Amino acid sequence: MEGSSIATSVAVILLSGLLRLALACWRTRRSRCFTQELHQRLSAMSLGPRIFSRCLAIVNPISGAGRGDADWGAVSGALTSLGIECVTLRTERAGQVDELLRSVAIHTFDVLIVVGGDGLLHEVINALPSTDAIPIAVLPSGTGNGVATSVGIRSPIDLAVAIAGHQCARPLRSQSSQGSQQTSSAVRKLDLMLVSFSGDTSRPVECVLSCLSVGWGAIADHDYLAEGQLRWAGALRELLVPLWIILRKSSYRGVVSFKPSPGEPLPTRAHQLRGDGWVSLRDDFCLVHCCNLAWISHDAQCAPGARVDDGRIGVLIMRRATRLQLISMFLNAESGGHVRHEAVELYWASEVTLEPEPEPIGSIAVDGEAAGYPKCTHMSSWPSAASVVTAL
Repeated sequence: MEGSSIATSVAVILLSGLLRLALACWRTRRSRCFTQELHQRLSAMSLGPRIFSRCLAIVNPISGAGRGDADWGAVSGALTSLGIECVTLRTERAGQVDELLRSVAIHTFDVLIVVGGDGLLHEVINALPSTDAIPIAVLPSGTGNGVATSVGIRSPIDLAVAIAGHQCARPLRSQSSQGSQQTSSAVRKLDLMLVSFSGDTSRPVECVLSCLSVGWGAIADHDYLAEGQLRWAGALRELLVPLWIILRKSSYRGVVSFKPSPGEPLPTRAHQLRGDGWVSLRDDFCLVHCCNLAWISHDAQCAPGARVDDGRIGVLIMRRATRLQLISMFLNAESGGHVRHEAVELYWASEVTLEPEPEPIGSIAVDGEAAGYPKCTHMSSWPSAASVVTAL
């Protein structure tokens, strides 16, 4: 009996060792293939001096079902082979980004790479000492990856090419004769949204910066389920959560007010035009989603036509909607065709206020993360507040 136990233990150890060896070989092969593809894509370009020679990365190792660490391992290995220095900071718990950023001298790096999803980028934006302290690049390793998709980076190789391949049109951090900093044409300005929440008089107003979107209704409920109750479902969430939202078909009553962007038309449906130029809509809403960028995830182009630096907030609205209309909206969101649906409204604004009425008040989500149940949420566009690396 004892001999059998020893044999079993030896077999388990050997099998474990073989699995570790196979995994190491796979990672080595993957890294080599990744590096080869990067070199091939770079060799097809006409490149000048690189603008990024020293990178700081903040990695969420468990993002995207554990893809974060593996993706960054491949990217950093390839960049290092090209002589680009990579310094890595890994998060071990939620809310640690502020502590990690305070532990390094950010000004000594050329770019900050965020390895994870839109939630991690949200933390980074709100933890930086200044939103324009350093250009930001995103390695899409999360669930939604809306910001990365909006700047054309859909895969780790896209990010690696963007970092290694951008040529230096002019010095990234050199001082001009007037003493002001110049920025390379490789880096584009990124609008942010300043978001404030208020509840009853006993609760102070809270403010955060948003890089992606603020939602109320169906898409916010989707984020709550996908990142909370159904996080255990992994990739199945992409099927289960929309199905649950459609079956529930919740609606929330309240007031949506916005200040139209200059030159934008007024709503053709029921609305009130206030004396200060604001538009107010009081109704039952299936969803209201305020978008800073065109894509809120890799497969949802909620505000087609939005640019990263246009100073506008896209206000996507569905009032009373049938289940069939919801299905149509979800199916057409990737192409942007949902905006032609009769139940969908899209307006462009510089400021927006959401005021849910009680029973039910409905949840608010900021950049895909839960923000509670505030009685009032106000957003204003902050044009060109940050800088982002775009795809080549």
